[in-house]
Amino acid sequence: MSEQLLINISLVILLLPLFSFFITILFGKRFPKLYLFETTVISVAFALSVFIGFISLHHFLIQNLYSPLLGLILEKYRFWVDSKLNLV
Repeated sequence: MSEQLLINISLVILLLPLFSFFITILFGKRFPKLYLFETTVISVAFALSVFIGFISLHHFLIQNLYSPLLGLILEKYRFWVDSKLNLV
């Protein structure tokens, strides 16, 4: 996922509870079960934040941990593989 999309989703996560609060303030007395809407919106914000967390963690692991680790493994065993294939 692109960084811009992740930033936009993060902004939506920040604004969803605020939107829910204003809807509850404006229409709370007219609709007695509006708390279900607010709970749903906050749950969606939580699910999006968990999604962003997993995507960010996955991106961090691939970029910072797997690449150097794979590079070290390849450097360590490159000579061994080359010698077995008679490339050296």
